[in-house]
Amino acid sequence: MPADTEIIMIRRQKTRVRAITAGILAAGLLLSGTAPAEGLAFREPPRSTLAPAIQISPATIIRAYRGYAGGGFSEELFVRRSALRSPAPDAAIILRQKQALLFEVRKELSVPNTGRLPRIIGLSDFHGQIDAFLNYIADIISIESGKKITLDHTRFPQRSIRDQLLEQGIDIAGLQKRDFRLHLLGDVSDKGRYGIKCSRAVEELKTLGLAEVVLGNHDLLELMAAMGFHLPVYKGYNLYGHEKSRQLVERHWDDPEIARDRVRWWSVKLAEFVKERKAMQSGTFNLHGAENIKDVREHFKQMYLQIQGQLDEDEKVLWEDLVGFFFGATDVTTGFNDVGMMSVEWWQERADTVGKYLQNTRQKIHRTGTGRMETRHQIAIWEELKEYTDEALRMVQEKSIAAKQQGKWWHQVFNDINHQAYMSPEWYAIQWLFYKGWGTSVIAELNELESDKQRVWDAANFMDNQYIKDFAAFSRKNFTLYCRDQYGNYYTHGWFPIDMDTGKMGFTYKGVRYEGKEIWTGLDVVQNDVRDEGNSLASLQEAFSLVMSWYADKTVKIKPQHIAEYIQKFGIRAIQEQIGARIWFTCHNPLNTLLTKGIKAIEQEGDYVHVFVDKGMSWQKFKDLGGYVVADARGVKLRGFSGVDFREIIDNPPVVILSQEKDSRGEEWIVSNRWDTGPLAAPDFLRIVEQQLEMDIAGLQRLLAPRPPGPLPHYAPRIVREEIPVMQAI
Repeated sequence: MPADTEIIMIRRQKTRVRAITAGILAAGLLLSGTAPAEGLAFREPPRSTLAPAIQISPATIIRAYRGYAGGGFSEELFVRRSALRSPAPDAAIILRQKQALLFEVRKELSVPNTGRLPRIIGLSDFHGQIDAFLNYIADIISIESGKKITLDHTRFPQRSIRDQLLEQGIDIAGLQKRDFRLHLLGDVSDKGRYGIKCSRAVEELKTLGLAEVVLGNHDLLELMAAMGFHLPVYKGYNLYGHEKSRQLVERHWDDPEIARDRVRWWSVKLAEFVKERKAMQSGTFNLHGAENIKDVREHFKQMYLQIQGQLDEDEKVLWEDLVGFFFGATDVTTGFNDVGMMSVEWWQERADTVGKYLQNTRQKIHRTGTGRMETRHQIAIWEELKEYTDEALRMVQEKSIAAKQQGKWWHQVFNDINHQAYMSPEWYAIQWLFYKGWGTSVIAELNELESDKQRVWDAANFMDNQYIKDFAAFSRKNFTLYCRDQYGNYYTHGWFPIDMDTGKMGFTYKGVRYEGKEIWTGLDVVQNDVRDEGNSLASLQEAFSLVMSWYADKTVKIKPQHIAEYIQKFGIRAIQEQIGARIWFTCHNPLNTLLTKGIKAIEQEGDYVHVFVDKGMSWQKFKDLGGYVVADARGVKLRGFSGVDFREIIDNPPVVILSQEKDSRGEEWIVSNRWDTGPLAAPDFLRIVEQQLEMDIAGLQRLLAPRPPGPLPHYAPRIVREEIPVMQAI
């Protein structure tokens, strides 16, 4: 059992009884399909990790234990996030619901259009494109209500979705009772202009009871910044071993001007620091006359593209750091692409490494005794790179020395935070705030929404804005990394790390390794740690670090090229079978990029299906028309705009790549490439769902089956053996 499995605290008067927890009910011990090995040690978590008390009847816990001791489920059954945040569902009720749904599935398989089946909709990666987002929500509700409706993004959020629906005669209560569900799968803001509006729409749809919400990586970036996680304003702030900065923060902790408004003080200083350091990027290197830094970066980027085939893996990593071009495909702000925002230590480490490679190349000539042109050319390349890396180091050192002389001690702190560029969640939160089109767009939108103009919002005060406060409160309360629908299908924002040697998917959190079906248990533990408002920001550092590592540009292994490698090497069946996901919906990677790698919108291998949801909602950035995915009695299909006029929404729209062309009328968008998409046919979808429901029902029946009375086995947790009799007596 994972060491940090939550336990339920049951209170009666002054008696505290510890029992099997929602973590056991939902974490895989009950659901793994095997009884525990004899002598298995059960460990209780530290008291600081206990979730708030959850009331649950002793009989339910005893039934749960008996199901567990008798062999448990063969498949994960309970929605873990619900089990850990609310009273455990009654297994008998769930059983009846699943039996009824299975009956309807079989009716539909026998005679199409006779089964009453839920309609599940998946949307993702809105990225601030509020017009497309609300157009798709209007399309969904039009189909559900049988009445053509519209949602005007220019009136929102001043005129809510609910109010706009009521204006058009939509019965909200009736809509809530209909058997459909939205799954909003993250990346609400950034890259588009209206991330705040998109966030408010997501929150309203959730509040109306129409949607489940999963957070994406961009939502996490904004949440961390909105919470002030990026600033050393809380005890335990992680400075990654930079002792000098730690001492500076502690020494000035009680300075009156800081203590008066700690967040405001550090926010102002950060904004000043970033403005000064980013200004360096518009400067010059003065080694051979004034050379624009941006031109130098482009020179080395093109050089890297020419020689990368001659470099080993470590050399490639070094070059990509220095030219800001990770994975040979993604421009990032490191090295010569953002000189001032790299720390002194960052530049020193790269300068030393370049020097090492230069020395190795020179030694190669000495050992071979040859002056071959190829080797001399390699030396010249490394010498040039060393020259400019040393110059960048000198410039940043000069800035840091000047700040120290001016008494700006906080520059040392920010310098050390920047040592973790593209690595730490603290750095990523800073990056979000100042990166063009991310936090900058959100702040611009705040100023647009605040029509009275009495206050100008900026990077130094944005956390005071009520929209940001509401976003932070909602996102933390609803911090969700996965969900399941009524059919048993899984939804996540992206993939999880896969070992390319073994094909195993998993991660480690708080010293516990979660692999296979235990991944869902691990996600429960992570998301409940974040939701618990009793946990300090410092205590959330590992959770934020883990989730960001799945998406961080320097560490991520779930970009389109990686997904293609995983599928080609292991296959969808092997990947999803291990985690118990027969049908898995993910986003994060745009379809028009996946298709260039040979990955289809719906990948199927036997009874296992993967559905990619991200169709480029923010079309000007991702060059597609946007869309959503529907799973219902007719199978699984895409639905979206049919063309660049954005007038008609159709089933199975093409996936496209848009290009801009200029003509006499100005800029026009045209389709430069397209792929036709097809659905997952209803019989295939329903047979897979039928199998999933049969397994779930069998597990529930084992759970509810009567067990002969008798002493609990010796391998039962001590807390169960000792305290269930107490509970029975209550």
